[in-house]
Amino acid sequence: MIIPDWSAPPGVRALVTTRGDGPPELPAPPAWLRQVHGIRVVDAAGVRDERPQADASFARAPGVVCAVQAADCMPVLLAADDGRVVAAAHAGWRGLAAGVIEAAIAAMQVPG
Repeated sequence: MIIPDWSAPPGVRALVTTRGDGPPELPAPPAWLRQVHGIRVVDAAGVRDERPQADASFARAPGVVCAVQAADCMPVLLAADDGRVVAAAHAGWRGLAAGVIEAAIAAMQVPG
């Protein structure tokens, strides 16, 4: 398990695992996505058993876990300065070119 060294706001946590890692202690089950290299963003609080087709999710409620999987793509983790909203984006070249990070930021609805 890798814990990113970033200056996240209080209460915001992030981690990266590899396939060999055991299950980490999380406050809730992760909001897994059916990633398709697009720009759709969903509210992680609304993700239940079915994996929605999307490449990013955001969360405004404490304890909600955004999650993305990456192989040759990059996970991009975002947090508002005050920590009230976070997002995770699956960033491959197709999604980056189409604007997945911009779409995640727009979904977060934070002042620019």
